[in-house]
Amino acid sequence: MFQLDKYMENLSENLKRRIEYQMVGTKCKGKFVFGGGVIKELGQEAKKFDAQNVLLVSDDNIEDIGIVSTVENILKDENMNVDIFTEVESEPHATTANKLAEIVNNKAFDLIIGLGGGSVMDMAKISSVIATNTGTVEEYLKGKEIEVEGLPKILVPTTSGTGSEVSPYVVCSVGEQKFYASKPQFFADVALVDPLLTVTMPASITSCTGLDALSHAVEGMTSKISTPISEAFGVKSVKFVLANLEKAYKDGEDLEARYYMSWASSLGMLAYVNVGGLYAHSFSYVMTSHNNWPHGLGCGYSLPYTLMYNLDHIKDILSEVSISAGIASAEDNKETAAKKAIEAMQELAEKVGVNKCLSEFEVEKDDLDIYAKELVENYYRANNPRDLDLESAKALLEDMWNGELRYR
Repeated sequence: MFQLDKYMENLSENLKRRIEYQMVGTKCKGKFVFGGGVIKELGQEAKKFDAQNVLLVSDDNIEDIGIVSTVENILKDENMNVDIFTEVESEPHATTANKLAEIVNNKAFDLIIGLGGGSVMDMAKISSVIATNTGTVEEYLKGKEIEVEGLPKILVPTTSGTGSEVSPYVVCSVGEQKFYASKPQFFADVALVDPLLTVTMPASITSCTGLDALSHAVEGMTSKISTPISEAFGVKSVKFVLANLEKAYKDGEDLEARYYMSWASSLGMLAYVNVGGLYAHSFSYVMTSHNNWPHGLGCGYSLPYTLMYNLDHIKDILSEVSISAGIASAEDNKETAAKKAIEAMQELAEKVGVNKCLSEFEVEKDDLDIYAKELVENYYRANNPRDLDLESAKALLEDMWNGELRYR
């Protein structure tokens, strides 16, 4: 069970340091707050929006371990009325978003709080917009413009991977197809990141979400349209993941590892924002649709293969990461250093419970051609450094099936 006071007692003063961040050089009403124990400030932050009636969006697991009640009490201590919705599933569907739409359309809320992983925060984002606009959930997921700013929202992650607290993205399925929408109105008014909320994550979720963070960071800095900003955020995120994910996976109460994995998550998404994903994310969408894979598993599993496919185009930045993280030495040429980084990412995935070969999962080899077709037609990535046609996609999936990490 979640024990905030116990974790606070065991936290070093450095990890308790409160860090508040706004984009340098711009005016911005929103902010990012980070630190061990900052969840205790949630009520004070909510009061700044003159909030009286609050909708707290979460999931059953977060409720069962006691985090929802902890947060509810923090808000009630500030004399707020709190309605709670905990029906968000791990890979959310439009039917869930529509349940939230009915709630926000039938009661006047002043503030929405998303407390959970990426799915929960995404549902908080879409409900914020639905509360003040006339469009449907499906219309916004499929690209409809948002005319009116949504209700204020505070996003509080309980995992360290999705980075949804600092993104303009919502990912949700309509029917059998997964949609991802990007709107400035989906940004949080406050992103409140407390690493202590991640301590109770099971090892399997720690693995998947941590690999998701790694994918955001690496894809953001190796995209065809990467920038010095995405590279700066990405390099730091990768270093934190490589140094801390295995520790957090093996010991959930390693507070220092949890702290740096929370940084890795937010920094990874900041590398990804405005740049977008590569084929590791596309592969994840395919596997979620066909085999119910967790999103982070699909990204983390396919990331090394995606990077090896792109190797000739991304050697410079990957070699920089490799040397910075202590994987390669300055004497290594760029290709060698880059390959060492890719191999280290695959080794990390194996250490946190991910199979090396696609054949080791319950996946039918006869379906690979279907997956390849969807990669190219449904989830094409214009900003992948190297073009992927149908034959190349089939060859890439064949390598995944055999567990052969090679450049073609």
